[in-house]
Amino acid sequence: MRYHIYKRNNLNGNGSNYWYYWYLDETGKRISKACKNPDGSPKCVLKRNAQSYIALLENQDKDAGGTKQESPAPITFADFTSSMFLPGAEHLDRWVQHGKVLKDVTRRGHRDNLERFLIPWFGSLSFDKITPETVDNELVRLRKIGKDGVSMPCSSSIKNNILYTLNLVFKEAKRERLIQFVPDFEVFRRPKTGQDILTDDELVRLFPESSIELDKVWGGSIADYPGVGIMIGSLCCLAVSAGLRSGEVRGMQIDQLYPEYSGIVVDVAIDKDNSLTFLKKGSATDPRHRVVIIPEKTWRILRLWLDIRGDAPGFLFTYKNKYLSQKFLQTRFERGLTNAGIDLRGRKTTFHGLRYTYNTKMRRLLDAETLRGFVGHRSEQMTDQYDRPVLEQALAGYQEKLPAVNGFWG
Repeated sequence: MRYHIYKRNNLNGNGSNYWYYWYLDETGKRISKACKNPDGSPKCVLKRNAQSYIALLENQDKDAGGTKQESPAPITFADFTSSMFLPGAEHLDRWVQHGKVLKDVTRRGHRDNLERFLIPWFGSLSFDKITPETVDNELVRLRKIGKDGVSMPCSSSIKNNILYTLNLVFKEAKRERLIQFVPDFEVFRRPKTGQDILTDDELVRLFPESSIELDKVWGGSIADYPGVGIMIGSLCCLAVSAGLRSGEVRGMQIDQLYPEYSGIVVDVAIDKDNSLTFLKKGSATDPRHRVVIIPEKTWRILRLWLDIRGDAPGFLFTYKNKYLSQKFLQTRFERGLTNAGIDLRGRKTTFHGLRYTYNTKMRRLLDAETLRGFVGHRSEQMTDQYDRPVLEQALAGYQEKLPAVNGFWG
């Protein structure tokens, strides 16, 4: 029997297009029926699912006629993910229309997880064969080679990142009706690796208000030209007293400073690829912009650098006419701590630890809602504040917080 597929609009429903098929029975009468999805559910919206269903019917006809033939092979994980997270992929275009825009570094990370791990592990399997137990077994066995050349288990962060990619794939498979539900994959517990914060005494030693003393702490490289130490010192001072992430302070530009309101606007960042992008967890529809009131001492130290830099448009902090890399910043941060005589033995102190220092100190000075808004966590006051005029109004509204903010420096 010969089957013919066609698409028909469901006028009585939501207007979706579903796939049907027709055939002629033994009397020559045309019979029309609806195609089914691989999981047996109705309302087939994908042509490839309709074709798979017709192939199944044809095989059943052959079986009934005495010719034994295998059922069509199910769609494998490798087949389904062959184009996922590649530029121009259909699902990425659809996500954009729903307001979910992936940064390019995130897209490449998901693709890398597919090619390095998930496809080699599960590429030949159909989705119903990929169970939480099989996934967990692969992740538990996952290892990497450390700096000393010794094999060691991969971190929970890496494993959970792979699981995140896998969950996105399974959600797409569910949408395509290859499965009825997304399995509950067990995440890995991340050990608490909190950073050590800087003490009040250490902050005083790191950030003197004299340009000469500030340069002694943060300068010192033979490749430096005049003013570099002051630039690094004012950058770290701004980061620690405003709770900025590395990418946010490296991406800071001159027009983000609002000294008349004693504050800054945080609406752009530099990512791991040294490209300007949204803030962490930001997107085109939810950029997560925020404002921060900063202490008067911070302004005084920042002006030491502005007097050298000038007020030309562009990045606030540059080295040899380029914005700073994350590696460069971490190296100079460690040098500053050493120059200030801060003992780092037995302590975990990275540039990101400046943000921990800010959070710890400001919890005693600000109410929880204001602090969430300042550090970039979800805040009711900042939910819809996306453009500069509205952000400027937010800065004006925070002026009453300035005395509390000044308490950062003691």
